[in-house]
Order: sequence, then C-alpha cells, then structure tokens
Amino acid sequence: MKIPPILKIAVLVVATTSFYMYVGQMVPQKEVYPPVEVVLKADMSPAEMAKTGREIMDPGFNPGMPVINKPPIGLTDQEILCVIAYLQTLGGQTTVTMATKLKYQAGHEPAAGEAAPTAAAAPAAAPPAAAPPVAAPPKGKS
Repeated sequence: MKIPPILKIAVLVVATTSFYMYVGQMVPQKEVYPPVEVVLKADMSPAEMAKTGREIMDPGFNPGMPVINKPPIGLTDQEILCVIAYLQTLGGQTTVTMATKLKYQAGHEPAAGEAAPTAAAAPAAAPPAAAPPVAAPPKGKS
C-alpha cells in the first residue's frame, strides 16, 4: 500500500507543530506588573532613601535597559535619588540626599573636580601661559 504524498506532508506538519507547541509550553512564563506608586518625603534620611530605593528596584520590570525617567518606567527624580542611595549602600557610604540635584536637572551645580556642563558657560579667561621647555635627556644614557 502506497501512502499519498499529501498525507505524508500533513502528518509532518502536525508533528512539527505539536513539537513546537510542547517546547513552547516548557518555557517559563512570568507575569509582569507595573510598579507600585511610592510616596516620598522631602526630609528622608539616607537609610530611608536606601530602603525605598530597594523597594523601587524590586517591582517586576521586563528585562532590558529602557530610559528610566520616561515611560514605561517613568521614575521621578526623587525615586531616582532613592535608587542611587540604595546602590551606594551596597558598596560604601550613602552620599545623596533628597536635596541632591542630578546632572540633568536645572540648577545643578558641578561638584569639586567635576567639569562644567559646557565650555560656553565658563567665564572667559586669559590665554594659558606657554609651558616651560622640557630638557632632553643626555645622550648615551638610557
């Protein structure tokens, strides 16, 4: 008895589809919820900020690196400061407070050693003096 080719193709299609459906059901599924709204006070201590930052980091977001201060995450500047405080507790001392200004915020003053945001904002200064010439090493010595 000869099996028609169309029947062989149909069996192959059903078997392949069934296999991929089985494998697809074995992949773990994770349900993702939007973050819980957090109420922040202006006078939080660094320890409270770190605790709140930990809570902000634990809502189940999708993996990836979306922009944090725009949707879908949409963290406020205060929430970002709390997350920074939590991350700082993992490696040392917390240096941020609720009054800390982030670099992208208006009114941010550069810290000591930090470069000014733009060269145009820096006051005009006299041109730098020429550096003194460096003496060449004596010949014959390494």
